[in-house]
Amino acid sequence: MPTATFSMRMDADVKRRLEEQAALSDRSAAWVAQQAIQEYLGRNAALRDAVQEALDNDDGRRTSGEAVMRWMSRWADGHDEPMPEADIFLESVKKAKSA
Repeated sequence: MPTATFSMRMDADVKRRLEEQAALSDRSAAWVAQQAIQEYLGRNAALRDAVQEALDNDDGRRTSGEAVMRWMSRWADGHDEPMPEADIFLESVKKAKSA
């Protein structure tokens, strides 16, 4: 894979920690930074994909906070009940998807 030069300013403490990690792993600071950036980009891409999937599958059904709180309050009594059903239905989501 071709490489490119990239320069940046960073907090002195972050630079120190980066260099410490590089020394501990017997790698260069540039290698450690590249690995960290790749992991960051990968996690953020996965998050964006998950958010987009949730938006694509949004059917407008929601469960109110009151219903969730009633359900959770029963946990202290030892009641293991299924999650409450949706009690809010957003027509705007359905309309936007059908348009």
